[in-house]
Amino acid sequence: MEEIKDIREDNYQESINIAWEAYYANNIDEVESACLKMIEDYPEKANCHYLLGLVYHSRKNFQKATDEFLISIQNDKAGKNNGYAYYWLGLSYAERSWSKSDDGAVYIYNQAQSEAYHKLASESLYFPPHALLHFKYSLKGQDKIELLEKGITHYPEMADFYVLLADHYKSQGISTLQLESLNRAVEKGIESASVQFNLGQYYLAGGNYDLSAIHFAQALKLNGNIRCNSDINYFQGRCAELVGDKISAEQFYLAAYARIL
Repeated sequence: MEEIKDIREDNYQESINIAWEAYYANNIDEVESACLKMIEDYPEKANCHYLLGLVYHSRKNFQKATDEFLISIQNDKAGKNNGYAYYWLGLSYAERSWSKSDDGAVYIYNQAQSEAYHKLASESLYFPPHALLHFKYSLKGQDKIELLEKGITHYPEMADFYVLLADHYKSQGISTLQLESLNRAVEKGIESASVQFNLGQYYLAGGNYDLSAIHFAQALKLNGNIRCNSDINYFQGRCAELVGDKISAEQFYLAAYARIL
């Protein structure tokens, strides 16, 4: 009997892996068919319901999506993936129609319900990073610090949490902790244009223009969003201007202006 159970589990894992590959390849119809077959063969499993919920969410049938996410939570006795299902429940209840031509969509908009599920997601054992980032503006004070520190603990390679924590300390006028938060990311080996840009701004505000220029140059090197280069070029120009290098300042300002056009 144990051998039959192992074979059944292996078959399920193979099927769900193939279904996920199809999902990432955007073969949504194929995913739906595979999930419905798995649900028929393995009704006690959670992941096939969760994946089917993602399919319905992509089609804007949020009622069907929430039904599947709730079943996946019910079936996930260990609660290992509930944070992800709660997160998508939060997104499903937050959606509403902005167009009269939204044919086929089924909305269940309820902001209070959405927030409740986002909170459950953030309190789960495992969760996607955006389950925490959802609250990055609504939380204040120590609650915000604890949220961002939790993000750093669970996602230590993700720059967003370090930058947001530094920005929080900056807003409170605590420059030592602002710098410490950014340096934690650097010490972790995170290569991030955002971290470098914020370090550049920190040293610029403190009058260390040479060090500021180094960080802005590094931010420009790492930046993958060319549209943001104008901001970096502008602050490079400020650094050059403040050290008396008018020629370089003019070049940076021209580069910043050219990117805006």
